[in-house]
Amino acid sequence: MAWARSSFGDLNAVSIPKRNTQYYRNSTNQGSTVWNRNQQGTSTGKTQPYGVNPRGDNNASYSWQAPIQHQKYNTSYPGQGPIQHQKNNNALYPRPQQGPTQEKKNNNSSYPRQERTQQHKTNTWQTPDKNSVSKLETLMAGYTANVIGVVIAKDSPRSIFSKKNAGSERFLVNFTLRDSVTAFVNVTCWGSENYIKDLCAGFCIGDIVKLGNVQVQSKTSDGSDEKFRAATPVGFHLTLSENHSSLALYDGLDLGAYAALQHLPTKPNCDYYTLEDVLVNGQGLNAEHINLLAVVRKIGPARDIVTKTGKKTSRCEIVLMDESCPSFPFVLWGGELVDFSQTWAPLTTVLFIADVRVNYDDFRSGMLATADSKTIITVNPDTMDAKCLFQFAQTQTSLLAADETGSSEQADPPVDQIQDVLVVEQIANSDGLISYGQLYGVITKCDLDADNVDQFYWRRCSKCKQTVGASSGYQCTNQSCTQGALGVFNKSGEVTLDEPDTEFSLPVDISDHTGTVHSRLSEQALESLLGIQVCTLMAMSPASRTPYKWKILMERFKFYIKMGKTFKQADRRLSVRVLACCRADPAEMERNLPH
Repeated sequence: MAWARSSFGDLNAVSIPKRNTQYYRNSTNQGSTVWNRNQQGTSTGKTQPYGVNPRGDNNASYSWQAPIQHQKYNTSYPGQGPIQHQKNNNALYPRPQQGPTQEKKNNNSSYPRQERTQQHKTNTWQTPDKNSVSKLETLMAGYTANVIGVVIAKDSPRSIFSKKNAGSERFLVNFTLRDSVTAFVNVTCWGSENYIKDLCAGFCIGDIVKLGNVQVQSKTSDGSDEKFRAATPVGFHLTLSENHSSLALYDGLDLGAYAALQHLPTKPNCDYYTLEDVLVNGQGLNAEHINLLAVVRKIGPARDIVTKTGKKTSRCEIVLMDESCPSFPFVLWGGELVDFSQTWAPLTTVLFIADVRVNYDDFRSGMLATADSKTIITVNPDTMDAKCLFQFAQTQTSLLAADETGSSEQADPPVDQIQDVLVVEQIANSDGLISYGQLYGVITKCDLDADNVDQFYWRRCSKCKQTVGASSGYQCTNQSCTQGALGVFNKSGEVTLDEPDTEFSLPVDISDHTGTVHSRLSEQALESLLGIQVCTLMAMSPASRTPYKWKILMERFKFYIKMGKTFKQADRRLSVRVLACCRADPAEMERNLPH
């Protein structure tokens, strides 16, 4: 018996088994359903009620009609038993049972191909609107999306040789983006050399960015995607192209929610080694990637390094400590991480370092930790262990007696221990490392009588010692610092922030027979030369300060200086600071100057 059927769920037309007489449903009877037959086979405008002849007799004089038995959509056709509903209890007239349709892709389905195709189209994931923002957890490979998140790791720009165009280079930069507690992803930006340099200079670690029209691509099944990149919990990575994608700093109202994500470790809170564990295991952990939780004890000077391949990079060594070990070396490579480390503060910044590489250093005869492209550093993690370590570090201020004075700079030695005599030419050609020396010379420029005395003062955050300027209202902008974090959300001024530390520093030019160097005179040095307190001097009018200026101009002095290159500036300029000075003795100068 062949069955003919209309679209499933249509209550106004149901096909029944074909016989010699055409039957159709008359839905005008409200209490029951009556099946009628047209005697002539064509519509006459008026139907005569005839029941279904269960024996197939087409005699028009025979009339039999039975009402439909209603049992909660469990209906009975005239002359037939009740039909058992199996799949759609909401259909008034369910489809009769039949065997599964022979389909190659779904042998268990009894729906025709057309209905399954329509159902597939309805459930297909649709590409989001170009202005909508997607969460990483909802993304699927093969589509484009707009994403907002905080940058938790970033590499320096680099180039690779193109496989398609021999001899040409492709430029890229990699970083890791996080938009929720459980989701973070690796992002690769491709473009021309100038585009990548400009893009990389526009954001740094800790910034919240919005990516537009980025491609979602699946990770490779062999795990090669994360061999030299951070391990992420999602099954894809994002690709940003110069021609089709965009990256911009995000300034929405939910900045605080994203900013809080940078203080959550990317690994379980208790999944880390103590520094003592690393030392005890020694070479057993050689070349392994592990997790560390430690506090910064000392920040060494940054250095510009030229690799064997001729590429320029930066290097900085950090000294870590925890309750089990007072000193452990941690080396940072690349401008991004080196600049990031300049925002840290000794005995204040706690680090959760995920996937850091540890090696046995033959020169030190001990273990050494090195950050590479797989490493993600979480500053001041929001965990109980990190808070306990911070409280411990606050009790260890005695460790800084030989290392630090509360900033990232070395403690200055007493001036009587500074014995090396230098000339300006030697200072200009120095390698940029922090060093000290004596300099005999004359002050050839000094704007002590300038109208604007604010230029003589440096202001630093009272917590992290980072320089603050007038553009930020002399408020700390370092979000890793407690003062900086409060300043971001203190728009109404309800919270009283600590005043920055103020340091007097007078710009001067010092010259000798080999050249001239720009320097800054400290408050103590100026008071020893003029015999007057700086606060009294700065309260005078510019004209009243002019005689004091000529007391030190073109006079020969002996300067005790501290020199080194500044690494927070792009030009890496030389900085020379006068710690103390006195009138030069001509006989001593002749005896000590190099010949």
